[in-house]
Amino acid sequence: LLGPSPSLLKAVSAKMSSTYSGEFPAERCIDGRKDGSRTGSMCHTRGEKAPWLALDFGLPVSVEKIVINNREDCCGDRFRNVEVWVADQLPNSGHQTFTGGHLLASFKGPAKNGDAITLPSGTKFAGRFVIVQIDNGQGTGYLNLNEVTVWGKKGKAYQTLVTLS
Repeated sequence: LLGPSPSLLKAVSAKMSSTYSGEFPAERCIDGRKDGSRTGSMCHTRGEKAPWLALDFGLPVSVEKIVINNREDCCGDRFRNVEVWVADQLPNSGHQTFTGGHLLASFKGPAKNGDAITLPSGTKFAGRFVIVQIDNGQGTGYLNLNEVTVWGKKGKAYQTLVTLS
């Protein structure tokens, strides 16, 4: 018997490593608007070595697919060297790469303005938080996105690793 198909999971809140000018908080990446950079409804960090966005589901969820809608008005190539984690804890800061939880997928990039990046399909991990983080190496950079959408199921499941490039 097959279980129910994955459904759209609604995050109860979102957090970021920092907020650019206080104008683009994390909640704007879970508001359902995929045209955020044209309407001001995007999330945007300050320049950091490892900026991150975390979606909080309030309870463990099994993640099967994530769609990340990249900023469309400019700067799409900033979305590179990305790792997506599922964890029960948040990163400590935007100054170091996260190693807690389970690595769900990676995206070498760079992406383009307006890209919708799908990561991964049919893979299940469990955790309270889904964390999207960019590794800027020795430099600093920004994480600025329109929307992050997650599909899966409430509860825990098996774990697998997928790398996309």
